[in-house]
Amino acid sequence: MRPNAQRIGLKGEEVKGLIYTAAKNTDGSIAVVVYNNNEAVYDLSIVLGNETYTTQIAPKAIQTIHLRSK
Repeated sequence: MRPNAQRIGLKGEEVKGLIYTAAKNTDGSIAVVVYNNNEAVYDLSIVLGNETYTTQIAPKAIQTIHLRSK
């Protein structure tokens, strides 16, 4: 998340031990911050418009996912 980023809504299924938030940066990119408090890897999918982004988050890890338009 960059200075002056604005927090935006993020909808998703509730997963025990997974906490997330998102913000839109002034350049139009989106930062999604995810914390996995579980003991297992979690496969994560983010849908933004017509695009789907997939990644994994390690156990007990915090991860920032930076999404930019193509």
